[in-house]
Amino acid sequence: MVMQQSITPSARRKRTNKQRPESLLVIGVGNEYRSDDGLGICVLRTLRRRVNNDARMIELSGEGSSLMSAWSDAEHVLIIDAVVSGGPAGMLHRLDAKREKIPKHLFHSSSHTFGVGDAIELARDLDELPQSLILYGLEGESFEAGVGLSESVVRMVPDLIHLVERDIERLLRTESCS
Repeated sequence: MVMQQSITPSARRKRTNKQRPESLLVIGVGNEYRSDDGLGICVLRTLRRRVNNDARMIELSGEGSSLMSAWSDAEHVLIIDAVVSGGPAGMLHRLDAKREKIPKHLFHSSSHTFGVGDAIELARDLDELPQSLILYGLEGESFEAGVGLSESVVRMVPDLIHLVERDIERLLRTESCS
């Protein structure tokens, strides 16, 4: 008689992953050829120049399965993306995905059927969220074809960078103490 054991995806990942999980992953999401949609990429490139190498930093388009795959071995994940919720352009959002659901209305501008918010909520349903996942969204103004960020977004980029850097420092300090 053969007995089958049900293994959840997270348990399967833990059993097959022999390497130590990444401590911190920062993901810049977007398309730099769709105006404000390039925000996540722009901020990530700035952070690469300013933050020590203890944080892994990658650029992704925002397609949900790519995001889930990228964070599968990370303990802490920070995602930076442009959003459209109906708020004023330049409005900054910081959401703790472990504590709160990601509102669907934040990603009206996504060109993906399965995007950032969907990936986070599916990972929550599958018990696949990392130990911590913070989403930074900055309200965009223009998502038309073109390169460069709108003025209302550019004005808030320093505040966004400061917020992300503060969280990176906090997470790395927490990891070095454990």
